[in-house]
Amino acid sequence: MAVEFRDYYVILGVSRSADEEEIRRAFRKLARLYHPDMTGNDRRAEDRFKEINEAYEVLGDSDRRKKYDEFTLMWPNGNDWQFPPAWEDPDSKAKTGRSDHFTFTGTGFSDFFEQLFGQNANPKPPGSKSPGAEFYQDTANEGNDLETDLYVSLEEVARGSTRPVTLRRAVRCMRCYGMGQYNAHSCESCHGQGNIVQTSSFQVKVPPGIPEGACLRVGGQGEKGLVGEAGDLYLKVRYTKHPEFKVDNGQLVYELEIPAWQAALGATASVPTFSGRVNIKIPAGAQPGQNLRLKGRGLPQLKGGAGDFFVQIKVQVPSATDSRQKQLWEELARETASAGQHA
Repeated sequence: MAVEFRDYYVILGVSRSADEEEIRRAFRKLARLYHPDMTGNDRRAEDRFKEINEAYEVLGDSDRRKKYDEFTLMWPNGNDWQFPPAWEDPDSKAKTGRSDHFTFTGTGFSDFFEQLFGQNANPKPPGSKSPGAEFYQDTANEGNDLETDLYVSLEEVARGSTRPVTLRRAVRCMRCYGMGQYNAHSCESCHGQGNIVQTSSFQVKVPPGIPEGACLRVGGQGEKGLVGEAGDLYLKVRYTKHPEFKVDNGQLVYELEIPAWQAALGATASVPTFSGRVNIKIPAGAQPGQNLRLKGRGLPQLKGGAGDFFVQIKVQVPSATDSRQKQLWEELARETASAGQHA
């Protein structure tokens, strides 16, 4: 299946040699500029915001970036790219007698991302209703379960959402298999391919507070067996990267950059949360990496209530750009050393 090529470096406006911090800064700058809260109902800005998030989802992850860079060497110039056989279209798996190939459109990212990084079938043994089995029994009478990733934003985790998704898969042509003709050129159903491409579209509800790694079960949307009921589809929740927040052990974390004098003297700062901006008091002597907790201001919990919100201190150390600044830093150093000797 031909898809439109995405140059993630161009989207973020960074060079291919950019380090992690450069990429992170570019993402945060652009994501803040095009965030829906800033642009309202501007559809073009919303599409740009999605592109930026997708680019950082790849370039901000070392494993994905490595894979992307390796395959970039193979891509010709032009807008479209025919993926190699490992990502081939479901109906190109003809004549195998297998129905374990599918494509899933619902990650929230482009077809390019889904083709390159998405998961395909994770077949289960007959009767299995839990994700993770590692083998497929071609003659199974009962349907197998499928598993794939569902990428959700932290906004969706905070407020909940309903996502439209599409599942496209190859299923056995029962007319051919019933006749035992795996290359039945005269078959009107599959035109001798041995399988038929089937598309299912449905809505998936993402509840507020869904934890990363949890599986949403969609009954009856897995593989169909020769007889009996179809298996289930399991959507494994993955959090997308956010320009302001990160999640650590289920807790929402915001990195607050402050100048050295605020860390030393204390200050009051305004920080964003999903329920609006709040003022937080920075104690005198705040240390880099120190966490300040706002109780109940984090992500909602499935069992009710909300988790905590942590503000993580990052201290900016300015450089002495002129003689006066250098003089002040030297003065501070002498005072600090003197205070230490008299302690």
